Amino acid sequence: KIGTQVDPVLNASSRIIDYFNASTLDEQKIIHEHLDFKHSQIPVLGLARWDKFKNNDKTDEKTLLYMPTWRRGLFNMTPDEFIQSDYYKGVSELINCSKLAQYLQTKDSRLYIYLHPFMQRFSEKLVAKSERVKILNSQVDDLPAYIQSTGTLITDYSSVAWDFAFQRKKIIFYQFDREAYLNETGSYIDLKNNPLGPAYEMVGDVVSALTT
Repeated sequence: KIGTQVDPVLNASSRIIDYFNASTLDEQKIIHEHLDFKHSQIPVLGLARWDKFKNNDKTDEKTLLYMPTWRRGLFNMTPDEFIQSDYYKGVSELINCSKLAQYLQTKDSRLYIYLHPFMQRFSEKLVAKSERVKILNSQVDDLPAYIQSTGTLITDYSSVAWDFAFQRKKIIFYQFDREAYLNETGSYIDLKNNPLGPAYEMVGDVVSALTT
């Protein structure tokens, strides 16, 4: 997740953390500038799970994985409150888009949806009309296997984008609540001009990007 709002316990001034591992030099810079750790306290070690992605020959280029991240404002909602949220409406609009369903049918493709662990309890509230759309469950489905096997990622602000970037796979950002997210969480990067892939607020633009 790329928000700027972090728990104070993660700051160097808390004196709780001696070393803060970074996966890239850019991340090391952010940790140094925003959490006040010295460079000597921020070893750049990459991510261990990326070792599993090397020489990946399991990818089905036609398949899609949609992984929206969590929202702080939804954390304590009841399921009934959740289905009234803009988050639910934004996610549902994508997974039930008729043009997306047509795309999946034409390409003989599948879309898999995996909510953030903090949001998994709401998964049963999502309803997909197309049989080519499957909502994954963290208790049953192996997420790393889907990250390896799917060809394209659709996400909003999730750091899972880096897993796909490492594998040199296509990434599309669907940010239906970009302004609200920036006001609530903030971001270290320009969400409109993410170097990892194009960013859109409208479902139609996301579907169009799949065909280019």
